[in-house]
Amino acid sequence: MYFVNEHIRLRPIQTDLDLDFILKFANSQEIVRHTLGRRFPSQALNVADWINSSNAGEFPTRIAMIIESGESQQVGLVQIDQINWVSRNGWFGIWLIPNHRRKGYGEFSIKAIINYSFSTLGLRQLRLIVKADNSDALGLYGNVGFVKEGEMIDAELVGGKFHNLIMMRLDNH
Repeated sequence: MYFVNEHIRLRPIQTDLDLDFILKFANSQEIVRHTLGRRFPSQALNVADWINSSNAGEFPTRIAMIIESGESQQVGLVQIDQINWVSRNGWFGIWLIPNHRRKGYGEFSIKAIINYSFSTLGLRQLRLIVKADNSDALGLYGNVGFVKEGEMIDAELVGGKFHNLIMMRLDNH
C-alpha cells in the first residue's frame, strides 16, 4: 500500500530501510519536544521491535507509514496506533523533520491516512492529543477536520515545564 502525489510518497515502514532514520529522530529533541513520544533514549533493538510490530497481522493495532519526498528521502512518519477493531477507532500521530515542515508533507500525509483509515480500514473515528502551544499542528489538524474535545491542564512535563494538552477527534461521516 502506497500513497503518492507528484512530490510525496507514503509507504509502509520497514526495518531494513527505516531503522537508522527512526533511531536518529526518535532521539532528537527537536522532534520529541513537539510530540508526545518517548522521553528516554531509544535503542536499536526496541525500535526494530516497534517497526516489526507495525502493520503486522490480519488486524494490526498500528499502521505506520514513512513519509518520503519525491527524491525518496525519508522526511517523517505518520501512524494510526492503538487501533480498536471492535469500537473501530484509533489514535493518530505524525512527525516531520523540521526542515520539511510547511511544505505540504503533513497535509498530504494526514489526508491520505485519514482516507485509508475510514474508507479501507472501516474505522469510524480518529483521535489525537497535541500540545496546546503547538499552533502549527493545531491549525493543520483543524484544517483537515479534527475538532477539539477538551484540554488537559498541566498534563505533560517537558524541559522542567508543564504543558497543557488538547484532545481532538475526527469522525467518519
